[in-house]
Amino acid sequence: MYVVYIRVTHNRQVKYVRTSWMVDDKGVSKDKQDIIDPFVSEQTSKVIAGYYGMLNRLDT
Repeated sequence: MYVVYIRVTHNRQVKYVRTSWMVDDKGVSKDKQDIIDPFVSEQTSKVIAGYYGMLNRLDT
């Protein structure tokens, strides 16, 4: 099982946001870099959209 993180980059600094979702070997790509599980992918997309919404209200 792998814990799913969201990678965030700003001004060449990389941070990772830990999520509560986990995937097994079937839910990740062969290089283990991308999520292919449709449920987890949809849920993380919603979280990312929320961050985009917050950033659009700020002057970044």
